[in-house]
Amino acid sequence: MDRLIYFKEMVARVECKGTTFDVYATADGSFDEKKSQLILELDCFANSEKSSDQEKLVLPLTLPSPETVRETMDRDEAIEAAKEIFESWVRRIRKSAPA
Repeated sequence: MDRLIYFKEMVARVECKGTTFDVYATADGSFDEKKSQLILELDCFANSEKSSDQEKLVLPLTLPSPETVRETMDRDEAIEAAKEIFESWVRRIRKSAPA
């Protein structure tokens, strides 16, 4: 499998107990040539200025659980499809994170 894309976007800023947290969406995508399949690992997490970039914090928020999306397609369609799936994921996270 070839790594195809990686997206990371800040989708919300949340105040909790006097600390500001940034909520991020991520997508890590690869393409399986043998199966002609896009595989996209979707995740989200929150961190603050007080936490390291690698540290995922547990907040009193209901964020979506990580998901794996598999779609069969030609490789030349995979990047555009990954962008569309990621945009939908970002909208879902925005709905779940209070403003």
